[in-house]
Amino acid sequence: MTNKTLPLLLAACVGIFTFLPARAQEAFDFANIDSLLEENTLTDVSNRYAAVLYNYLPERAARLGYDSAASQLNDRSAGAQNHTLHALQNMQEKLKDVKIKNLSEAKKIDFQLLQNALNNDIRRIEQNQNNPLYYAEVFDALYDIYLDDSLAPTKKRADLSARMSALANTADQAEKNLFRPSAFLAQIAMEKAYYAYLSFDELADYLTQNAPDDFSAAQARTDARAAKRSVRQLFNLFKKLSQAEDGQDFRLGEEAYAQLLLTEYQINLPVTKLVKKLENNTKTARQNLSAALELFLIQTDAEEEITLLEGSNDIPQAAPKKKTKKKKAKKGKPVLRNAQDFYAVAKRIAYPQTDENPVGALQRQAAMLSAELAKKDIFSAKQTVFNVRQEPRYYAYTHAFVFRPAYLGAAPQFLLRLPAGNNLTKEEQLKRDFNTPVLKLLTAKQLVPGGYYQDAAGKNWSVWRKSYPSPTTANGWKEYGAFIAKEQNYIVTDEDLLFYAWDGYRRALAAETDAKMQTKRFSYTDALNYLTQENGLEQAEAEQMLKDSAARAGEAVSRQEGLEIWQKAREKFRKKLGKKFNEADFHKKALQTGNVPPADVEKEINRLYEKDKKKKKDFF
Repeated sequence: MTNKTLPLLLAACVGIFTFLPARAQEAFDFANIDSLLEENTLTDVSNRYAAVLYNYLPERAARLGYDSAASQLNDRSAGAQNHTLHALQNMQEKLKDVKIKNLSEAKKIDFQLLQNALNNDIRRIEQNQNNPLYYAEVFDALYDIYLDDSLAPTKKRADLSARMSALANTADQAEKNLFRPSAFLAQIAMEKAYYAYLSFDELADYLTQNAPDDFSAAQARTDARAAKRSVRQLFNLFKKLSQAEDGQDFRLGEEAYAQLLLTEYQINLPVTKLVKKLENNTKTARQNLSAALELFLIQTDAEEEITLLEGSNDIPQAAPKKKTKKKKAKKGKPVLRNAQDFYAVAKRIAYPQTDENPVGALQRQAAMLSAELAKKDIFSAKQTVFNVRQEPRYYAYTHAFVFRPAYLGAAPQFLLRLPAGNNLTKEEQLKRDFNTPVLKLLTAKQLVPGGYYQDAAGKNWSVWRKSYPSPTTANGWKEYGAFIAKEQNYIVTDEDLLFYAWDGYRRALAAETDAKMQTKRFSYTDALNYLTQENGLEQAEAEQMLKDSAARAGEAVSRQEGLEIWQKAREKFRKKLGKKFNEADFHKKALQTGNVPPADVEKEINRLYEKDKKKKKDFF
């Protein structure tokens, strides 16, 4: 692309990606002329930003719903990276043209979301060039098209074929650009390439089965074989890099980690204070797990003593409580259990759903919880129809489920890993992934009132709130969904409460370990020992937790912090409004607010309360 053609392309794209006019449905108000003009300036900058995404970051643009970019992969060459960085920096300058003080309160938050997204794009571009995971993202980019039901079948086939053909260029760029990267990140990228290779035929089969004629089907098979060779090339490169002994440290360090938390997640606590807070969260979560486990451990001890008595000539009788084999705590201190205790109990009490398939069971649970929350006047929004479908094999190798939010048109999707293999394997997977307590947590966090429900309720969000949501408030809302489900006695049995406590313990552990490892307070070995030896996690589960931290640093912290944001917001308005507080009304406003930056959650909800108050005042 030449510098002469770039302005023409940008101008054309600005016309394609026009955002909704500011306050288009409201009567023209001369008193707010400055605000209206400034909102138009913000819209113009947003249009330009969309054009930059389309031209330089087509994978991201397609994910946001700009289907004109669906036939391209990012150009990962060094030159393209520099052009992208320059274009984004120009957009930073353009944002300075917006006079924030003249914007309405709602648009000030939209401005902040846009600015956060732009700053984060720049941070990523500056760090991506030597990150193997950046090149492994192309596999997800293929599935972005494969799973997009909003695309017409003919266009989907053409776009998927184009992205598969572009894999060769990505593989060549990875060979040229990656120089002594982190061996650990290369290992994670290698695993993604391995699973992409194993499952690649599902993409090829889609293209051949839907080909309009035999010639097109034959060509699709030929192109797919070439693309699969590119996946193998990437796998071999990542494997080689993962074995190098002179790679960089994957840990960010305290300063870079603090910058990531601020830029990507809008978490601005000083790192030392944050780490201390996360340590306390883990202690509390472990105490909660210990309390939830105690009932089951007492029952186990009693059963063992009954068995001993049955072995004698005496008539079997329940063992006296004083003789149970409970661990003894120090005086005044409760016994602290860990993951090993949970595994032992879970193995005994977890039974799979047997009345229907997992998709049907999940949809039934979601409908039941939705109706119950509406009946109790906790959520007043209409019941949502959930689009639950089977995961592609590429995701199923590593994820029990994947949530894909709606952006600028397509409906949200919830992808579920269904049992596969022989009967014994299926039974074990059902027991692990779809026992009743897990199914309830999955429903509450991911469907209703969690991420899917919130996303589906956001039809009237501004384009900025749909396109550039804060990950912290989005992740926090899912955790808040489980909190509400427990509070409303959907998560109610002893088994439910145990798995709920376990979920909180894992979340707290993941957040603490993420912060300590990424700030170099922990080495990888320290972190692994902390999880397995001190907290009892199985080796495989601990290793996966650390891989998640390396690949998506800060995300675990965002789940913990995000939950507290929504909890604190509700408590604040409950105290402020007293007897006038209505749960359904609060949640309606929370859903209207969307995933704004954490610092703006309470401010935006309060604005909606004040707006309602003004309407009532004007009416009377």
